[in-house]
Amino acid sequence: SQLNSFDSIIVRSATTVRADLIDAAPNLKVIARAGVGLDNIDVTYAESEGIRVINTPAASSRSVAELVFAHILTVSRFFHTNNRAMPVKGSTDFKALKKNSSKGLELMNRSVGIVGFGRIGQEVAKIAVGMGMNIYAADPFVNETTLDFTISGHDISIPIKTIELEDLLAKSDFITLHV
Repeated sequence: SQLNSFDSIIVRSATTVRADLIDAAPNLKVIARAGVGLDNIDVTYAESEGIRVINTPAASSRSVAELVFAHILTVSRFFHTNNRAMPVKGSTDFKALKKNSSKGLELMNRSVGIVGFGRIGQEVAKIAVGMGMNIYAADPFVNETTLDFTISGHDISIPIKTIELEDLLAKSDFITLHV
């Protein structure tokens, strides 16, 4: 039927492509994941049927790294609690809320531990450099790498050696997982 005559499928993370769907599409040539992982696709079966499986592994690295820093800034400045408390207590207890917020941490000279130093972990490290943070990275597959990037027209190149996970846990003010 016309319904099953398509050549490609493009999915995100929530849609699964398993053998039954692959078998129902006899003209299928490509399965594409608009994202990083392929765990929602039966890659082995698709490839055994001659179907190419592709993804976009670097597409969201910067977005995820920025989200990491949104969370770090949130917890270091109490945004998560103040966002809820201000509408309820802001007009009656503003001074106490303000005092609580002033106990937040500046990120300059703090340490971020990055567990998993692939694309996303390295993007987190680049933002940490811009924030003036110390970087500790642990990854069983990466021993040493160089962060190469440009900030405000300046080329930056920073060598990073990974350390043991136990050392990272002991030295880090913030820890982010990218495994």
